[in-house]
Amino acid sequence: MNEHSDERIQDAAMARIFEHFSDEAPLELQVLKGHLIIEVQLRELFEMQLAHPHALKGSDAPKFDCHQIICLVQAISPPTNQEHWLWPALKTLNSIRNSLAHQLDQKELASKVKSLVKRVNQDVHAHKTMFKSKALQGADQFFAAMLVMSGVLTKLKAIVAAEQRARQAD
Repeated sequence: MNEHSDERIQDAAMARIFEHFSDEAPLELQVLKGHLIIEVQLRELFEMQLAHPHALKGSDAPKFDCHQIICLVQAISPPTNQEHWLWPALKTLNSIRNSLAHQLDQKELASKVKSLVKRVNQDVHAHKTMFKSKALQGADQFFAAMLVMSGVLTKLKAIVAAEQRARQAD
């Protein structure tokens, strides 16, 4: 992988978001699709850091749920100053998704999503101007939070890819 590969990683992640996520969809669908988009990124990041990812594929392989994948990726990924807030936010998104998938009554969905957006907004100093925009309300704020979380995962993938290139060059 080289600099162009890093750009392809970023382009693929953004293309996935813009292809599958609609801020005009009902909030339930936004949460489900947003979660799935993030989960795909997490699983890709997990696999790219394994020496033998094929050992975890197939019918005999263990099945990791999303919470486990979040924890594993956090444990094996190189630390940066960008993602300290990301892991709790991802766990919150996963909790919201699980609540949506396992409970019929969703009275608190909007408040849970608002809490997630607030968490991302408070913790992401570089992106605060995005959240302060008067034009961003409700679904747009959730979309912005998804973009920020996806962007940090994309950056983390690029860091991992660069480290792998450096090791191969040695």
